[in-house]
Amino acid sequence: MDGLLAWRKEFPILDKTVYMISHSLGAMPRRTRDRLQEYADAWSERGIRAWEEGWWQMPVAVGDLAGRIIGAGPGEVVMQPNVSISLSTALSCLDWTAKRNRIVSESMNFPSNLYIARALERQGARLITIPSADGITVPTERLLEAIDGETAVVMVSHVLFRSSYIQDLKTITRRAHDLWGALEPRLTGWMAHKHSFAFEPDPIEYADDAFRFLNGTPNVPAMYAARSGYEIINEVGVENIRAKSVRQTARLIELAEEAGFRVNSPRDAGQRGGTVVIDVPSGEQVTKELLRREFLVDYRPGAGIRIAPHFYTKDEELDLTIREIQSITTECPARSI
Repeated sequence: MDGLLAWRKEFPILDKTVYMISHSLGAMPRRTRDRLQEYADAWSERGIRAWEEGWWQMPVAVGDLAGRIIGAGPGEVVMQPNVSISLSTALSCLDWTAKRNRIVSESMNFPSNLYIARALERQGARLITIPSADGITVPTERLLEAIDGETAVVMVSHVLFRSSYIQDLKTITRRAHDLWGALEPRLTGWMAHKHSFAFEPDPIEYADDAFRFLNGTPNVPAMYAARSGYEIINEVGVENIRAKSVRQTARLIELAEEAGFRVNSPRDAGQRGGTVVIDVPSGEQVTKELLRREFLVDYRPGAGIRIAPHFYTKDEELDLTIREIQSITTECPARSI
């Protein structure tokens, strides 16, 4: 018996789809609709007073929920609109004309992050990317060798989006330490000020806590929408989710290989995230057909079809997904998919 399946009733879309795209967008919890109604009610009934009644603190309050998942302490995580803004804010703290101006990353980092780092070369930054020999993993020892006395930032993904390879962050962070308390972002705004509502003239006096990494007025409805997912993950338990993920991704790999498909994800469970990447002929067209048939996955060029079960996934849905891929590739010649 899989006790985690009791959570399926909390996610309406699971009633009508095989939802295997949790790496990109998790299924919406029922309570998210209620949260968004709370936002609408607060704006409607409390108006401007809502800022003093919780809205202003939401970037940190929701950040604390996310922080519990990743092992951060209270007040150490703030919410930004997206990773690009978060990364740009962090990188804006540094002087790229100094001798210590190297950014060490991996060539398989998410392109948006590399775009930002590459753009900083115009200001003097030097981007060093560690290649992958197999298109799946990144050699940790090569990355560590690249971190030297001229390195300003180590910018790596915990899990590589193309392959689901888990990088050894514990080892990497022994060489790269967090100095956030001394950083002063140039990408900033009034939320980062120690006394925001004093409306003091410049220069800014940065907040002593993680508020210093915020900028303009926060996207309040987005945080209402986000918090339910973090609450549920904390209620279910990261350890329980990880144990099921390891088991189901191992089964997916087994099924894919039995079907004759190439798997572009690590076989070692300790190096594998929650996604299995399967390379099939005409993968992009196969993915479009899967979506049409209500099997929700996605495709990444140079990698394959990304399939991500979650704690709410039934074991039989793994078999259904691989069988559906087999059916599509068998019934339709590659040229006509």
